[in-house]
Amino acid sequence: MKKTLLFLLLLSTAYFSQAQTEQGKFVIDAKSNFGFINNSPNQNIKNEFNINLQGGYALLDNLFIGPSLDYESLNISNDELRISGFLYGAFAQYFFNFKEDQKVLPYISINYFFGENRIDNLIIASPDSSGISISDSFSVNKLSLNAGISIFLIPKKLTLDLNLNYTKRDFLLTDDFIVTDFGSDPDDIKIYQFNLGFSLFL
Repeated sequence: MKKTLLFLLLLSTAYFSQAQTEQGKFVIDAKSNFGFINNSPNQNIKNEFNINLQGGYALLDNLFIGPSLDYESLNISNDELRISGFLYGAFAQYFFNFKEDQKVLPYISINYFFGENRIDNLIIASPDSSGISISDSFSVNKLSLNAGISIFLIPKKLTLDLNLNYTKRDFLLTDDFIVTDFGSDPDDIKIYQFNLGFSLFL
């Protein structure tokens, strides 16, 4: 009888250690950056703020997919040039669950976003004019790659998430404009940043 109870206890421990990332589960998380490194030498990014909300479903054990919402604000080249806006997209995230009762889960994820960013005080040059400051909205695509860890604060439910993020933004600018504030590659901004957040497993 004691052996049977011990076996059932071990079995339940193994089950619940995997339960948070098993197929059919849900995760909701929110993350924000707390530091960044500019990876575009021709662009002077003075500060960057980003917050991301997403919810996923475990299509397979340890693999979550779902929709994602992103808000970002960047100051580039000088304090007057500002980029901001909401982007919409999807994500896929894979957790490395190696053993029973694992308290720290390494993970990798990928996000793809699209939408519009508003750019204020953008200095442009066009074929018939130069040095014009405009404020307008531009279409943007954004690819985000992440590698990090989730640390369980409440077993099987709530984690503290830390990750290193690489982000590449492509601004879909028209050929009629030459943007002078972005540097030699106006359509492209690359950033490394550190993110901090929380995840709730359901």
